[in-house]
Parts: sequence; structure tokens; C-alpha cells
Amino acid sequence: MRHCKHTFVEKVPLLSLRKVQKSFRGLQALKEVSFELFSGEILGLIGPNGAGKTTLINLITGFLEPDAGSIRFAGEEIVGLAPEKIARKGILRTFQHIQIFDGLSVFENVLLGLTRETKRKIWHDLLGLKRGRSEEDFFRKRVEEVLKLFGLEKWAFLPAESLPYGEQRRVVLARAVISNPRLLLLDEPAAGLSPRETKDLISLLKRLRNKGLSVLLVDHDVELVLEVCDRVIVLAFGELIAEGPPAQIREDPKVLEAYFGEEHASRRRA
Repeated sequence: MRHCKHTFVEKVPLLSLRKVQKSFRGLQALKEVSFELFSGEILGLIGPNGAGKTTLINLITGFLEPDAGSIRFAGEEIVGLAPEKIARKGILRTFQHIQIFDGLSVFENVLLGLTRETKRKIWHDLLGLKRGRSEEDFFRKRVEEVLKLFGLEKWAFLPAESLPYGEQRRVVLARAVISNPRLLLLDEPAAGLSPRETKDLISLLKRLRNKGLSVLLVDHDVELVLEVCDRVIVLAFGELIAEGPPAQIREDPKVLEAYFGEEHASRRRA
């Protein structure tokens, strides 16, 4: 009689932080923060103003270096690497403020999100230099696919700066996604959006997750984060105070206290 062996495969995190600390002039911004983000998930990061969210994003992307702790991406330590080297490993960040290239169409803005090598070829094309037809077709098809995914195809050849605010935000996000990052860090993607535009953003983020994109989502819109994320981590005064699925975070006394004060949290528990 043959016996079947069941092999347990441990889920390896794409991003892993261990006891990360950062201080500025004696003020501790982050205190031994540890968490993991797995491939194909949207992990939310929320917390009151001054919680340390931006500092944490700057540490992951290499714009700051921690005083202590480890940051590993795909199993590799990235502390000490320059931001451009971290980006080349597949970590891409969008910023709260819209970064549109004025004078270029929506198509061209998204096109410039491709890799550095591709950008050089793209600029040659924009300057009228010749390039292989098959290569040009590949770039064009890739941009068209991403424009369709983001619902931007009807504005493809309009100046990007002429679009409404919400659509400009989608252009920025499309430019990030076209480079096929392994991990996308979204910093306040819903800032300034109307309720309808926020709803559209939720649908878009869910589509991106279904395509396998891993996302760390930072936003002041707590309801957005709780609706779209698989798990949520919460910072307050530089410390990780809660971690878990949205339903758990929504009722966590520490989270309620951090956002609304101890009295409000006590009433919710009663």
C-alpha cells in the first residue's frame, strides 16, 4: 500500500518589514514596525495624521533609510539601495499630487511609463527617428490595452492636462501600471475625487488585483480602504496598533480610539 505525502508549502511574502525604526531629531516616527504583504493582495495602510504613513512609504522606496530593522522585497534586503535600484526591482510608487506631462497626449503620458530602455526608444520616435515597425506596434498595442483597462481610450489623443481631475488621476495610475510593477504603492489615490470617481477607483483597483497586481494602498478615505483591501494595517504615533481583515479593523477598539478618541471607542464597545 502506497502512502501519499502531503507537502506543506509556506506562503512567502513579497514585502516583509521587521522591527523597522526611524527617528527625526530625537522624535521617533516609527517604532519597531513589522508586517508582510503577499503577492496578489491589496494591503491597506491607514492611520491618523502624523501616524508615520509617509515615512514608512519613503523607507520602502529608498528615499529614507531606517535607523534599525529590515525591509526585504522578494526575499532580498533592500535597505541601503538607491530609489532607482529599488524601482528597477519592481516597486513603483504614485504620489498624492498629480504628475502630468503638459503638452503630451494621454497616450504619450501613459507611454512614458514603460521601462527606461523603452523610454529612450520612445523619445527617439517622438523626435522622428526610425525604429523597427514590430517594436513600434508592440508599444502601441501595450498602451492601447492599458488605456482600455483604465477606461481612457476615448481621450487617448487629447492633451492630458485638458482632462477632468479624476481622469488625470487615472492617467497617472495607468502610467504606473504599464511598466508591470511587482508592487504598486498608492499614496492617496482618492485625494480630491468625487464619490462617483471614488467608486470607479474601487472597481479599477479590484480589476487590477484580479490581474495579479500587488498593492500597498495608503489613503485617508478609511471606507475606501476597508472596502477594497484584503487586509489592513493601522499606524498610530509610529506604532502598528492593528492588523487584520477589514471587518476586524472596523470594530477594533484601538483603531476607534486612534481616530475618534477614547470616549467614542468606549461607547462603541458598550
